[in-house]
Amino acid sequence: MNIQIDTDALADAIAFRLAGVIKNQEQPQPVAVTNSTETFAKLRARYRELGYDQSYLSEKLPLCPSALSARFTDKQPWQINEMYKIMDLLQLPYEQLHEYFPKNGNPLTMIKARPHE
Repeated sequence: MNIQIDTDALADAIAFRLAGVIKNQEQPQPVAVTNSTETFAKLRARYRELGYDQSYLSEKLPLCPSALSARFTDKQPWQINEMYKIMDLLQLPYEQLHEYFPKNGNPLTMIKARPHE
């Protein structure tokens, strides 16, 4: 079976679709690309500072080790109760939650108030 694709037509269709998306979008939103290792570097540093490891955290949450690993590698999102439990275990104030569990996985993201529309 021989399939032929008209690449010019395909390119035109993609360009047309992108033009429509961009036209209807007020401002494109940048996507932060971060390494999962750097995302939770501060969290890792804190539990190591206290002499803990991931198996200890896994036991205390309780989560199976693979589930905890999936969270540290951004393959699964953290649940809010897990975040607060870790903050308690690591003796950290809740006001610093955003520093240890950054918004959108970006450690450089600052939370800003949105203007009322």
